[in-house]
Amino acid sequence: AAQSRSENLSKQFDANEVTLTDLEAKLKAREGNLGELFGVTRQVAGDSSAIVFNSITSAQFPKRDEFFAKLAKSKALPTIPEFEQLAFELLREITETGRVARWNTEIVTAAGEREKTDVVRIGGFIATAGNRYLDYNPKLGTFSVLARQPGGAMRNAARELSEAKSGYTRAFVDPSRGVLLALYVQRP
Repeated sequence: AAQSRSENLSKQFDANEVTLTDLEAKLKAREGNLGELFGVTRQVAGDSSAIVFNSITSAQFPKRDEFFAKLAKSKALPTIPEFEQLAFELLREITETGRVARWNTEIVTAAGEREKTDVVRIGGFIATAGNRYLDYNPKLGTFSVLARQPGGAMRNAARELSEAKSGYTRAFVDPSRGVLLALYVQRP
């Protein structure tokens, strides 16, 4: 009886495999261009996830990388709202990296203490608080004050930038997004 049951279950399993293969072929045929769109969407979301995670704009707009990572790993076709959010977040990153923004947030001082202060961000390049230059830590999603600050002219420029309310002022930017500034403050 067990042998007969085993043979029946084996036949049923084989029949289910054939049915499953047929259904997968039908799904691929019906997906058509949607499958390609889905693949491109996942690729864009995956590529953008790392960019947004490391961007200093994420200090002002936190947790955006989680959406990109979730969409990149998704096995289901994205919904219309997910497509809209993907477009919105990509455009926001483009827009914000071209803006000078000021907002009040918590930073970590050189002594390791948390301090609530106004931060001024120049695009995706540099951030200051008063006359102090900041470093963005993407793992913590917060800014910390550089342990060593650059010399007088650069600190004065940071102070002038932090005090400016409108118009133009002199400012230093780091096109390497913090790497050159970190090297600069290591000079003797």
